[in-house]
Amino acid sequence: MSTIRDNILLRVYKASFSAEDVSLWERILEKMPDELLEDAARFIEISPESMSYLNENLKKKTEALEKGDIKLLDEALTDQKKFLKSLAPSLNLNI
Repeated sequence: MSTIRDNILLRVYKASFSAEDVSLWERILEKMPDELLEDAARFIEISPESMSYLNENLKKKTEALEKGDIKLLDEALTDQKKFLKSLAPSLNLNI
């Protein structure tokens, strides 16, 4: 496992998520390409308080994909975009 994956997982373990949630993170991070891992790690570093939001959003997107529910997936992605836009000014992000 890459160092970046390890660092993200350490934050997941420290976040006190349920065993089911940790397992989901482990599965997702295992499949995530390195460039996306770098982006995720940077975001978590900049905004560690966002871990709970990321966890809930990840679960919602996973549920949508498992059910084939395009409407739920669209809601999760729209919510994610709003969340990132709300953080953009304070984190100096260009979204």
